[in-house]
Amino acid sequence: MVAQVEVPDGYRVVTLVGVESDGTPQVVQLDGTGRIVAVIQGEIEGITGPVDVTQTDSVREIQGSDGSTLRTVKLDANGQIIMVPRGQSGNYMSVDASGFLTSVMKGEYSGTPTTLAVDSSGNIVAVVKGDYGGVPKTLTTDADGRLQIVPYDPDDIWGNAIALGNAELAAVISPAHRYDRRGNLVLLDDFSGGLQGWIAAYTGTGGAAVVSTVAARSAPYSIKLTTGQNAAGNANISKYWPKPSTGRLGLEVSFAAVSTDPEVRLRFYHYDGANYHLFSIKYDFTDQDLQYLDNAAAWHTVASSLAFYPNYTSFNTMKLVVNLANNTYERAMMNSGEYDLAGIDALTVVSATAPYLAFVVFADGDNSANYTVYIDDVILTQNEPE
Repeated sequence: MVAQVEVPDGYRVVTLVGVESDGTPQVVQLDGTGRIVAVIQGEIEGITGPVDVTQTDSVREIQGSDGSTLRTVKLDANGQIIMVPRGQSGNYMSVDASGFLTSVMKGEYSGTPTTLAVDSSGNIVAVVKGDYGGVPKTLTTDADGRLQIVPYDPDDIWGNAIALGNAELAAVISPAHRYDRRGNLVLLDDFSGGLQGWIAAYTGTGGAAVVSTVAARSAPYSIKLTTGQNAAGNANISKYWPKPSTGRLGLEVSFAAVSTDPEVRLRFYHYDGANYHLFSIKYDFTDQDLQYLDNAAAWHTVASSLAFYPNYTSFNTMKLVVNLANNTYERAMMNSGEYDLAGIDALTVVSATAPYLAFVVFADGDNSANYTVYIDDVILTQNEPE
């Protein structure tokens, strides 16, 4: 029973009554402005009690369910949620001191998870295999990790696989066969078009520079240089070339002589607009040595006792590699020999001529007689390695 409420005369009174869970009626209260005063109760996970929240309070506690147990989410000093990540299997993920996830990657090998290997920098280390008739075959790389691929022709009549690499294939089908395959090809001339694009010259009586079919490294033509009979007698061919991007260039030439008297000389000019820089090497059939020209115009022996058979069918090859970035020699090559000239300065002479390259192939003689040298397969390369 609710008690009688007394009010002044003239007022019409309405009393709100609520019923407790046990059936007891209770008068609903109001505050001084007529607002209903209520204590709201709810049920959380079977726990009954007052809802006690201050609406102006910004502090909240976040919880997550760990099965039937509530777990409070933690924050750091900056209010960032601190978490410990776990995988689907329930295993914890590793985190380093900087907060980076550490993972162990696995691949499947015949149904068995197998850990992938990494190097000290975290790069995946892989052994790549190809399928050969159902049998995995490991692919190889060079020293820089580049895949090496060798194309194969059909087996020969004995069942042996015939391998032919790209460099070998290019060398086989090239009209002039490269002696050293380093560097990118810029010019290759086997004189099948004659002396077009070349300047022929000689010094001394009886000298000449002509196309010949008598001898050739790459058939059917070569250039026959006949040295002039003079104390400075020679015969030569030369070519001018636009200056490429600064780097290492190579000049290769093959030659054959019919006597042991002449010299064969390569000259390489680099005009840069302020100076020209002269590089030169030569082979002396008489002394049997290979020499280079230094920055004081003096010759120095690179290799001795290089005896070659003097015959118009016996072609020898030499190559000069220079560094245009700092105008120094890089290396010289002669048949099976390679000689380090790195860092040796070229001969430098002041010249305001516009930038370009020039290279000259000489046969040098003397005033005793006219000597013959056959020249073939002149090759210019750029981007030569160190």
